[in-house]
Amino acid sequence: MVSPTSLVLSLVPAGRHLAFSKERSEVAHLFRRVGGAAGTWTRLAANARSPYLDAEVFAADTPVEYYVQLATRFGDEEARSRIVAVRQPAVYQVPHASCY
Repeated sequence: MVSPTSLVLSLVPAGRHLAFSKERSEVAHLFRRVGGAAGTWTRLAANARSPYLDAEVFAADTPVEYYVQLATRFGDEEARSRIVAVRQPAVYQVPHASCY
């Protein structure tokens, strides 16, 4: 039996940084669910590479969850990571000065 992969989620200025481990011969598929249990899981990336940056913008306080599913190069599912979650923080944007 293959041990589960780890998935680490970090907030960075550009979005959500996801890092995971996998063996060289494995394929990693990254899944995301937006909005909590009412949302649906969608595949964000097939044959994903680590690290992965999810830069999609969501409304403040939106729950966003991720997991990684590992598979063999033949498509047989192997290990799956635990689910990691974050609530989208409010984004502060610096006003831009305009020159006329």
